[in-house]
Amino acid sequence: MKNIHKLFTTLACISLLFCFPLTTNASEESEAIGAAAWEINGVSMNHQSVTFNIENVRQPQDAILVVSEERGDKIEIPFSIKSAVERITVAYPDGGWFTDGLYYVWVRDLEGNRCDSCFVHFWPHEMSLRYVNAYPCYLTGETRYLNADITATIGFEEYKAEIQNDGTFILRYPRLEPGIYISVTSTDGYGCSSTSRYAIEDKFISWPSVTVFREGIALDGHHLSSDERVCAEVDGVLYYSDYGVSCPYLETKPIITYPLTTAETVTVWTESACGSISKKITRTVEDCALDTCSYSSDALYKKGVYPSKAFGTVKPNVCGQVPCKVSTTIGGTVYSANINPASGSYVLEYPRQKHGTSITLTFSDAHGCSCPLKYKVTNEFHEWNLYSSSILPSRITTTLPLGGRIVAEVNGKVYKSNTAASANASVTVKYPQQALGSKIKAWLESDNSSFTNPQQYVVQIQPYEINAFAKTTSIDGGIFLHSYYDNEPFSGSVYVEIAGKRYPCKVAKLNYESKERYKYEHEEDSYETLYPGYSVKYKFQGSFPKAQPDTLLKVVLTDNYGYTFTKSVRIKNQPPKLRVNKVTSDSTKITGSTSAKSGSLIEIWIGKKKYTTKVKKGGSFSKKIKPQKAGKSVDVWVTDKNNNYNCKFLRIKQATGKITLKGKIYQSSSSISMSITNGKKGERLKLSVGFKTYSKKLKSGKKRQNIQISLNPKASAGTVIKAVLYDKFGKRKGSAQTKVYIGDTIYTGMSAHDAQLTTWGAPVRKNDWGGGYLQWVYRSGGSTLYVYIQNGRVVSMQRFS
Repeated sequence: MKNIHKLFTTLACISLLFCFPLTTNASEESEAIGAAAWEINGVSMNHQSVTFNIENVRQPQDAILVVSEERGDKIEIPFSIKSAVERITVAYPDGGWFTDGLYYVWVRDLEGNRCDSCFVHFWPHEMSLRYVNAYPCYLTGETRYLNADITATIGFEEYKAEIQNDGTFILRYPRLEPGIYISVTSTDGYGCSSTSRYAIEDKFISWPSVTVFREGIALDGHHLSSDERVCAEVDGVLYYSDYGVSCPYLETKPIITYPLTTAETVTVWTESACGSISKKITRTVEDCALDTCSYSSDALYKKGVYPSKAFGTVKPNVCGQVPCKVSTTIGGTVYSANINPASGSYVLEYPRQKHGTSITLTFSDAHGCSCPLKYKVTNEFHEWNLYSSSILPSRITTTLPLGGRIVAEVNGKVYKSNTAASANASVTVKYPQQALGSKIKAWLESDNSSFTNPQQYVVQIQPYEINAFAKTTSIDGGIFLHSYYDNEPFSGSVYVEIAGKRYPCKVAKLNYESKERYKYEHEEDSYETLYPGYSVKYKFQGSFPKAQPDTLLKVVLTDNYGYTFTKSVRIKNQPPKLRVNKVTSDSTKITGSTSAKSGSLIEIWIGKKKYTTKVKKGGSFSKKIKPQKAGKSVDVWVTDKNNNYNCKFLRIKQATGKITLKGKIYQSSSSISMSITNGKKGERLKLSVGFKTYSKKLKSGKKRQNIQISLNPKASAGTVIKAVLYDKFGKRKGSAQTKVYIGDTIYTGMSAHDAQLTTWGAPVRKNDWGGGYLQWVYRSGGSTLYVYIQNGRVVSMQRFS
């Protein structure tokens, strides 16, 4: 039972202060000299020192503190005063201390003058302990004083507690039986102390679930307290687990190991670091739990039983138990193999068994414990067959499980592939290249003894296709892989052969997600897939000396399996861009531009006449020619430095000119002035005035020129005037037409006929309002003119703006 002691709330080392001056007469204070004028207050004490306030000191000086016990004993302690008002602490001299009781305190100067005294009541410390628990090997609790000495005397030995910074402590001693009382003393070293008695109690100890094996003890789904451990006596020797071991629920964890024992029972118990011990129990030694070992895969083979081999790895269970041998009985014969003690792996061989046959593997250890496990024989290739699509002219490629390989027989010779190094690994068997339609015998086998029966296959798939674009100095193409093999990486070479010479090409993987593949996948100007069943996955590029367009070259692909594929490609003309400016019957040169580089050849054919020139820097070209008749054909050819060519076929357009008749022509006009644009020297202008024609030859080639022709006789109103310009070939270039006017004004009395020969011309509308009156409506700019006609003459007008 725990002892609960009374708790005191009195604070440690606190003293009560009562100060009374010996006299309070004002006249006496005024007459006081030296220490008699000083005043002390705020006095407190502890075991080692006195602290107080001193006031009214006139100058720094040395003084003496006098502490007097109630019974009359005095202690004088010298100190120094440095200011008029100061709080001072003085220590007990020579390492002594004050005991509890009533004290009088005053100060005197070196001349013997003293101030009024105060008295202080110094109470003793409360040294009792709290939260004490007494166990067989140690006692724990809590103290208010970190510097306290907590001790217990057992027999003739004194044992001292260890106190932590938070006030908790532990007092260790030799193990005591429960029920014994122990006295514990707590003292501060200055005469304050407290002594209490406590009864030793046993701590509650849980009994964990354990399993005892021949080489150790395992904890079953239990958690020990941090100060508890499991103990065992095996063949007269004591063994202990670590303190505080734990094991998750429904799991087992080894906590004690010892040499192999042949004993049938082992004594186990639990003990606490505090000295409490549980009841000792005798447990039966059980067989090794080999069924809890891990029968899993190793680095090379899956766990399982195959037609003539069983592979696997055995790992120890949580108690470290592991079998050392595996065996099976077939047809009365035992077949066995040792288990590698370092890796736990094993390989057991036996006569070939059919797929699905039941077989028992028995795992046993060195001292007779065993674990039988039942399996069914697995032939991994039980339902496997090679696809006919995987039979290629020079190889067979497929994916196989770990340890699998392909075997092929060609012309009586056997070829084997590499062994699959991982699950679903790609393997390939190579053999001399065979023609399409050739027969090959092939089958599968595995390191784990799985197999298929040999079958005969026919070579019927070509693995590659090529689509290439050849220019005069380079080639760019895509390599297509058959859909059955488009996931295989291509490894090989490509070269171009021209006139018996070979030129290597660079091969690179194509970004299938990009649009780059589109130029290889379709025929030019077609959306149809070029090679159904194939995917373009690689591209190649190469260069060679300049060749002529339409030359036939050969592309040769050879893969790392030795297979060779050949494709013929014709060099395609890559026409440079060509633009020819308009050519008219006036043109004296042909100009244009091209994307061909500077120095490329330009050939111009006009009829049978050939003109040549070179492309200038920037791509322009120009060649002088004689003016040609409209309709004549012109052929312009450009040939770049790589022999690529382009041409434009055009016809000479009729040149045009513009005739502008200046001003209005009236019946009184004696001449006509004209402006001619784009007229050429030597061209002829014809002017028709009614039935009379005037002709004049141009004497200037200016862009714009003025011509004046005199009229004889003058033209009558309403006469049509027409001017036409003809080039040197007699072709019409331009024309203009007008008529002769009476004047600009319509007036009253003018005939209706003459009104229409003015510059107002014909009315925009004629209205017949009845009664012999006609209304003609004219519009000019923003003005509207109403003319009223009666009996064929103008009788009145109205004008509105």
